[in-house]
Amino acid sequence: MIKEYSGIRIAGLRSRRAACEKQAADVAARLAEELLLSRHAAKEDIKILIYVTQSPLFMTPSTSFYIAKKLQIGQDCFQYDINQGAGGMLIGIQLAASLMLSLDGAEKGLLLMADDGLKSGTGEQAAASVILLERCTEKESKMYVKNASLGNSFACCYQGYGDKSVHLDERFFSTGEKLLEKEIEEMSAQCLDRGITPEHKICSPQFDSGVRLPIYLEEKQITGCSLLAGLGAGISVTTLVCDLKKDIYI
Repeated sequence: MIKEYSGIRIAGLRSRRAACEKQAADVAARLAEELLLSRHAAKEDIKILIYVTQSPLFMTPSTSFYIAKKLQIGQDCFQYDINQGAGGMLIGIQLAASLMLSLDGAEKGLLLMADDGLKSGTGEQAAASVILLERCTEKESKMYVKNASLGNSFACCYQGYGDKSVHLDERFFSTGEKLLEKEIEEMSAQCLDRGITPEHKICSPQFDSGVRLPIYLEEKQITGCSLLAGLGAGISVTTLVCDLKKDIYI
């Protein structure tokens, strides 16, 4: 089923790649500072802080606490980490929107995504993206989200503690790709029933960091109604339709 979120919009997006010696979480925190400043958003208004990463600084506590401390976010801010790859941005937006709509006084939220290429095994430099979400009137913004997963394909992609590389089983790749195609087709059809025709259809690469999708959107200056899709670890698909405004890229 498609889930509709009314009254939450993307109010700002900023991304950056950084040298390997920089911690991805520190890059994300610095980007968040810049984004809040540019949007004239007060830190005390941030009530949700979600950090999406597959290369956390610690096993415990959540790296989101570390970022909140660096940002000097107040104690009344809901904070946690999400361990997600290619679908990380879309899942993060969905969860952040759900929390903002369910918590009184949650007018603004931060979604941070970052990964350290050395830790994640890609050998690439660290990268980070930050999205500012805010409440608005229902007429100003609506987002649509759809999820699907293949739990029995768990073993197709995993990386154990201490493993230097990801274990892949190519037998499951085609199954995940077919699920992705099916979900995009179904989301498109359900949007059409609502009178919505996405101008863009963009997929996050399989087994890629969730931070890549927002970087792509910003670098390409993608605007207008867009259908975004992410295939996580070959076993889960999240599709999201939203209206991207050019003025969110700063």
